[in-house]
Amino acid sequence: MKERLEAADFHDAAGNPLIMTNMNRASADSLGYVRNKTVNPFNYDNNGYRVIVDAVPPQYTLTGNGITPEIPTGLTLNEGDELPFTVQLTEDTIVKEGLSAEGLYLLFNNGMKAKYDAQESTGPNTKIWKFKLTVPAGTTVDAPLLKVIALTHEDKGTDTGVLQDYSGNLLMDKANKDRTEAANPSMAVPYTKIDWAQLSIDNTLPEVGFRYAPAGVTGDAYAKYGKITIDANDPALKVPSLDPDQSVPSRPSKGIYRPNNMTGAGTGGAPEVGLVYYTWSRDPQDPFTGKEEDNFAAVKRFSLAAKQPGDGLYPGNDMALRVVNNKTNDIEPPAGALTAESSGAWYLHVWTADMSWDSARELIQYKKMKSYEASNPQAFQSWKTEYKNNNAGASDADAQKYAENQAMMQTGNYAQWPLEDFKHNDSNWVYARATLLLDNQNPEIVFGAVSGDNTSEVTVQAAVTDEHSGIDVEQFQWVKQGKSRRKSIGWIFRQAAKLRPLTMCRRTESFNCMRKRSTKPAT
Repeated sequence: MKERLEAADFHDAAGNPLIMTNMNRASADSLGYVRNKTVNPFNYDNNGYRVIVDAVPPQYTLTGNGITPEIPTGLTLNEGDELPFTVQLTEDTIVKEGLSAEGLYLLFNNGMKAKYDAQESTGPNTKIWKFKLTVPAGTTVDAPLLKVIALTHEDKGTDTGVLQDYSGNLLMDKANKDRTEAANPSMAVPYTKIDWAQLSIDNTLPEVGFRYAPAGVTGDAYAKYGKITIDANDPALKVPSLDPDQSVPSRPSKGIYRPNNMTGAGTGGAPEVGLVYYTWSRDPQDPFTGKEEDNFAAVKRFSLAAKQPGDGLYPGNDMALRVVNNKTNDIEPPAGALTAESSGAWYLHVWTADMSWDSARELIQYKKMKSYEASNPQAFQSWKTEYKNNNAGASDADAQKYAENQAMMQTGNYAQWPLEDFKHNDSNWVYARATLLLDNQNPEIVFGAVSGDNTSEVTVQAAVTDEHSGIDVEQFQWVKQGKSRRKSIGWIFRQAAKLRPLTMCRRTESFNCMRKRSTKPAT
């Protein structure tokens, strides 16, 4: 330093040169072994200081993902789901001077915050920082694609500048950035997006509608026959206001539930339009009334293991659940519903979910896989060894992934899962009901008292009734006993709903009343 100062050739305003004296003389306030001595304070070999010049700021790792969600990818998360994250840096760091670690958080495009989660061997004085959040209730946090938009602090609120290295260099890399290469590594931009994880937040319930066939059949009028198509839809999700991409106001959700990446046998296929579950009943009440705390456990279990509600879950329940493709399958009423005795209202009870159920299933299975790994280390190691023996040069990460997949299969026998696994409030399920009014029963004609017989004015009491559809038009005419209907005499039309008199105003012979009934056109 003295040499540099002398080389600078400092002068005062009059031109007098700077003369340095006692340049290396320690003051009285210095450490005891150098106090008032003329020494080189940076002579490390003689009790001096070692100076390390560090002007390179910490960065997110340049060899992977700077911000990583520690759950399977492609999930649709909803209320109550826990979401852990790992932030990985290029060097050991601490919280910026004046801030506390407890105030650190990751900010997401939907306004959620993943708070700092203190764990062993992470956090201050390490390269790894852990964060965790629990998805709150409400549709205001819905996000078709979850993004981390800042690593910040409660006392700051904006991205960057909340972590530093020991020299005070601040982490200034921004979140939600693509990687950019540079010849000088310190000038490279790390990859800090989580788009690759394809995570979404969906607290919006699906909507269920119904289409009737054939033409003219509705849920409000009786018919001899009809069938119903379930039309379930999962609403689009609004793009959050904090999302950097505001090119569209909303984006499609991941749709109605369909099995994805399952390792056990499930019911039905996996059409893009999704699956719906149903049963027919004469009772309009939800078959699972009183079981609300079980959170659709019976339908969840049936969707994975094809086990009926009465099989171990609700003993004595004889309900038969069925599954069909959403939107494309016509559902006919039970064969017995088309008999005269079974005429009346039939109810189609329907359940479905969005893809949050498939994600909930995968998260349950993922936890089981991790438990299997902890309790079966030898099996896990044998799978890793097997993979490396069969794949020369395979990485440890690839071997670990192979072992995890094997363990997922071990935990994928859904029929053996405890009933409690299906009772969590972990997904967006809905119940809906459609009504089909069937009438295959003929109307009934009832004759009552006859008055005025053998007079010029005869009255016959008669009623035409129909229990279901009701009577549209009543027609009658008088004909002579033993004769067929007179074609020359037209039918007399009367609206009929109750017993009423039919009068022949003039009688010269013995006549019978012939009656023709007409029900509503639908029957």
